[in-house]
Amino acid sequence: MIQPKRYNRSNTTKTVSEFYEQFLLNKYNFEPSYQRKGGIWKEKNQAFLIDTIFKNFPMPPIFLEQKIYNGRTSYDVIDGKQRLTSIIKFINDEIKLPSNFSEDDYGYKPLNGKTLSEIIELAKTDKIAEGFIDIFWSYKISIEYIEKPDTNIVKGIFDRLNRYGERLNPAELRKAKYSDTLIFNAIEDVSKTTIAKNAFDFSEDKRQRGLNFWTEVFIFVDENGICGGSAGLIDKHMEKFIKYDDSQVGVLKQEVCMVIELFNSWSIDKNRFDLAKETHLYVLMYLASYILQNKIKCDNLSERINDFYEKLRSCDIETSADPNLVSYYNSTQSGVKTSKSRQTRFESLLKGIGIK
Repeated sequence: MIQPKRYNRSNTTKTVSEFYEQFLLNKYNFEPSYQRKGGIWKEKNQAFLIDTIFKNFPMPPIFLEQKIYNGRTSYDVIDGKQRLTSIIKFINDEIKLPSNFSEDDYGYKPLNGKTLSEIIELAKTDKIAEGFIDIFWSYKISIEYIEKPDTNIVKGIFDRLNRYGERLNPAELRKAKYSDTLIFNAIEDVSKTTIAKNAFDFSEDKRQRGLNFWTEVFIFVDENGICGGSAGLIDKHMEKFIKYDDSQVGVLKQEVCMVIELFNSWSIDKNRFDLAKETHLYVLMYLASYILQNKIKCDNLSERINDFYEKLRSCDIETSADPNLVSYYNSTQSGVKTSKSRQTRFESLLKGIGIK
């Protein structure tokens, strides 16, 4: 009988104490290339996880890629970063048990809203609190080991795991899938450049907002046209992009940088006119691409653009006699990422600044 191909994995458990001891020995890599940026969980979600552990309730397994190099074992966190970092934060007194920890039969009112240090102090005179400390350190974390996998398989597992329950947004899933491709690295490189940050500062981005925007810029520069911004359409373009060779990616990257530099030369007052949303950013950046692609010469363009948005923000749309302002405004009220809505905004802007 021919055996089907089976993926190589194994499972075990680690106590919180064992995990933390290994963490102190720097055995965990929480930022492999396919991981998401920054922290995602809100404090209440982190506290809820600690509540789960203190009550010895089950939680989903942690998925680790086990690596052995020169006799030293280390682990890449494939899935479970937020759970593990929440445990570390609790140990470091950065988060507390929920204030309603005692709301069910498994809680204990004196522990409500307490940090670990406060619970340890209470445990000196309170046997029940002492018992909860033992439960915490001895809690068994379920572990799934992915042993010596192919890099692309690891990323595929991460992608698959996080599609359950829609825990990651499309941009994060895209990073998980394409992080080692030429095109993704080019997009990421551009997003970190000074010119890109001067154009739109996504430094506070916690969920790949910036990378998603610059991906769309690469798309419309490549297509020489406005495209819809749904996750499915962006993914379709990424599948096309990954077939590009180094030369093609390099040319596209250079063209995108030229677009950004032209945009920056206009010195648009984004804060004054409240233009920090992708609704406006997309058409403004596409305007730069359109002008370069069509070799358009236009005097006083910066003044024209700023004047257009000055009128947009200061006029009463309901009584405005300017059809370009009305059309632009109406296209920002719903379905802002559809190609039709974006095209309407762009054409209204073109007419409003006297190019079309």
